[in-house]
Amino acid sequence: MFPFHRCAMGAEHCCCKNAAEIHAEVINSDVRPSFSQQSEDDPGPSNVNVAMDISFTDQLAPVEEEESGPSPKSPTSPSAFSAFRWRKMTEMSHMESDYEIMRGIPLHRALQHSELWTSPHEIQRRNRSSGVWALSTKVSSYDMFLSHTWKTKGRWKVLALMMQTGWPHALLAWVVGLTAMLFLRAFDVISGPWATSSTWIDGTPVPVVLGPWTIISAGAFLVAGLLLSPYLPLKTQVCFLDVACIHQGRDDMFERGLYTIGGCLTATKELRVLYSPEYLSSLWCVFELVGFRKAHPEGKLTISPLFVERSAAICAFVMWCTVLAVTAGIGLTDSSFRKSYLVVLFIAVFLLPVILFLHALRHSYREKGRLIFDLNSFDVNTLVCHSDFDRAFILSAIDAWYGSREAFKDFVRSDLREELLSLLPSPHLPCAYAALILSCLVTWILDLSVCLYKAGADIRILARNFLAYLAFILWSWCAFNGLFYLSDRTSESGRTRLLDWFKTLGVAGVIFLWEVISFAVVVGVTRQSDRVGFFCYLAFSMMLPFSILDTFKVCRRHCPKQEATRL
Repeated sequence: MFPFHRCAMGAEHCCCKNAAEIHAEVINSDVRPSFSQQSEDDPGPSNVNVAMDISFTDQLAPVEEEESGPSPKSPTSPSAFSAFRWRKMTEMSHMESDYEIMRGIPLHRALQHSELWTSPHEIQRRNRSSGVWALSTKVSSYDMFLSHTWKTKGRWKVLALMMQTGWPHALLAWVVGLTAMLFLRAFDVISGPWATSSTWIDGTPVPVVLGPWTIISAGAFLVAGLLLSPYLPLKTQVCFLDVACIHQGRDDMFERGLYTIGGCLTATKELRVLYSPEYLSSLWCVFELVGFRKAHPEGKLTISPLFVERSAAICAFVMWCTVLAVTAGIGLTDSSFRKSYLVVLFIAVFLLPVILFLHALRHSYREKGRLIFDLNSFDVNTLVCHSDFDRAFILSAIDAWYGSREAFKDFVRSDLREELLSLLPSPHLPCAYAALILSCLVTWILDLSVCLYKAGADIRILARNFLAYLAFILWSWCAFNGLFYLSDRTSESGRTRLLDWFKTLGVAGVIFLWEVISFAVVVGVTRQSDRVGFFCYLAFSMMLPFSILDTFKVCRRHCPKQEATRL
């Protein structure tokens, strides 16, 4: 997190008028601060000293990321509230909760307001500080502390949190939209726009009238359910979001809220890290990470790389477009043409999108490699913190907790690294996101079943076709698991761009071969009347998910040690 400074630019001048550095030998972490007024010439108890490798210039940078527009002006005269942060640092009360100003915001409410995810600078520029702060309310604890950096675009954070909490809404809305459209199709309220086409089942051509309406409407309902999920939450989770829980417009409120972030970490049940490549370059983000672990040695720490939800959303969109293209291809061409050019059509509607998506996915998984590299080469002295006082404030806590910065560096490179790598999401596709991606295939199968019913197919043909293609979904589920897993394992770029594309083509070729085999099997099963082969196909298909999941579990057990030495 990159706090946006509106502190008094000369507030500490009286405290360190003739001092460039304050050296420490002893830190008493048991001392509790007194929030009564105190002179600036008396920043804390005389027996408590703090080591600070800083040079005070009385100029605190407003933000740590690039911003457009002028920086807001700060008062230049000393004020009483500036003694608060000195007291917090000298009395080593970094992790003490200040319940008088502790505020939280329900996660679903935070997702309803896009301005919360722009930047503190933008909120101040629009004079929206008071309005944003009013969205939060006084609390005594948090369900979740959202740790993030303002260098990352807010839309990816919103997408990640919305998919993490709103996927049940999306699937429920998809069921509603799909059911409604199937009824309309079954009773000829809505008919297909294309000519009758033939589908081979049990060696017999069955005429069907396909249309895009079911696929389009089901996909639209799925997206609508996801977008509406913040307005219809299944449960309320009170979270700490810095821009809403710390007043960005009043200097005294901002300073008091900023330097009690450690107390908010103490009062939270879960720290959710919205990881992006810039995260571990921020000293404040590192403070939140280690501060939570100090306050809650066994607390719930969640690492949520933003590229996971972003990649799943792109994959779902590509799949819906692919299924729509397949439906159009079947509806607009005759069976003899499809039979002659089946491989060409399969390459066009499946292989090319997979190649492009896979190349982007491999690039996204390099963010995981960036995390590994940053942990392996961690050095606290290289972290970004544009305010000298903030750096001194955080480093004083680190020195007290770990004894020295060298010991802290060793801790991050060993114990913390192993913990974070073990908490990373598995390289296979999460089941909730797999359901979102594969919902388009279920839509297509059910729509085809309704078309077969309207064409007069008997119950045996309907059941055989439905079960065969339902089993095909299990094959596709394994294919997407393999897509994400192999993207992770081959994420390193080649020495040249050509070699990098060869890696992509190699992985795409493996996935394509798997899909070709599974598609050929399901077509062969539905066109033939062999019952033994049909039941063997179903039994084998049902075993695939269990074998794939077991394989990933084995890989995951060995993953942390392998990843630690990967870069």
